[in-house]
Amino acid sequence: RGRGQQPVVLSEAELNSFLSRNLVEVAKMPITVRALRLAGDGVVEFKGLVALRDILAASPLASLVPSAWLERQVWLHLTARASLEVGATRTQRRHLRFDLQRFAIGRQPLPGFFRWLLPSSGLQGLVRWRMPDSVESVTVESGSVTIKISS
Repeated sequence: RGRGQQPVVLSEAELNSFLSRNLVEVAKMPITVRALRLAGDGVVEFKGLVALRDILAASPLASLVPSAWLERQVWLHLTARASLEVGATRTQRRHLRFDLQRFAIGRQPLPGFFRWLLPSSGLQGLVRWRMPDSVESVTVESGSVTIKISS
């Protein structure tokens, strides 16, 4: 901390490595990160493997799926625009929010509202992350993300 604090810049490769080790804690479900692409203009593309039961957890849709299918690993594809949610006062919590533009399970694209039918805390945890109060801004550029920290 101090005047002239330099922003933290993470490359796409560094972010992929970090998320491979830490995303399970944020999502609160076992998920294997396969690829994260920073497309620029705030857009993030994510691909990962997750058990279907973890996506359908707490959803009425789970009862419609054969139990053997629930144990299968499926691809989860998300394309979203990242933005920092900042409360009206400095003491309110900050979150990095991902507004879904594309959502697919396996090869099946689903409308963005469909995620609300999947109340899994893990899935909801993927699209809204708690951020430290010192984070002033997060900018997603092509191939890198820049995090500006308050001084």
